[in-house]
Amino acid sequence: MNNNIYEIQINLQKIAQTNLSNKSQVKTNALYLESLILQSPLERLKQIKEFINNSDLLHRLQVLYEEFETNLEIDFAKQVIQSNKTVKDYLLTKRFITLIKNEIRLGNMAKNHKVLFIGSGPFPISAILFNKLVGCHVDCYEKRKYRAELSNKALKKLDLSNSIKVYCKKGEDLSDDRYDIIVIALLAKPKNKILNKIFSVARPGTKIICRTADDVHKVFYEETEEKLLNKYKVYQKVFAKEDQTISSTLLIK
Repeated sequence: MNNNIYEIQINLQKIAQTNLSNKSQVKTNALYLESLILQSPLERLKQIKEFINNSDLLHRLQVLYEEFETNLEIDFAKQVIQSNKTVKDYLLTKRFITLIKNEIRLGNMAKNHKVLFIGSGPFPISAILFNKLVGCHVDCYEKRKYRAELSNKALKKLDLSNSIKVYCKKGEDLSDDRYDIIVIALLAKPKNKILNKIFSVARPGTKIICRTADDVHKVFYEETEEKLLNKYKVYQKVFAKEDQTISSTLLIK
């Protein structure tokens, strides 16, 4: 990243105007945004953060990155179904392994735990890695029918249908208390309704891991307000660092 701050500002303005129907352009510009945020030195990051905060770019950059991740998951799920692709071939697997290991430690997750993942998307990479690394059974909620169906087809191809199940359901429609650990995806919304329902339904002692975006990583994802999390007791938090984009907050019912 040798560009001066003026060139970076121009580039950010350009990618904020990305045509979201152009999947190739979305991927190229989202990866540029990643490299800019994850590889820039601290002083440059401060300049970038100040520029974005004083502009109208933040929401558009978040929409771009969400579109990138969604496209990536849909395309990879289809590749898994139609070919011999495995989880290790997924572009973000290495990054997610670090995230999942952090969350396994955060929740002291074990093989006998019943885990629910809310907002699993078109390709349930997090649920797959929880299962691979711990051996636990994972249920997933995905509110869009097409994405839930695509996920289940990919899981069947990966021979994981007996270990991971995806239900077309909203997080705020949780209706049972059988889970030991509930993980809320960063893109799962609305967070306030999901958290309220979990804390009204879950049994005492249930661990809730809520993914959040902090500091400059809010360029990628919409912020989860601290005052929302502070309505509940925050026990511990693991902040994103180095090549990570997602932080994880532990709450306990």
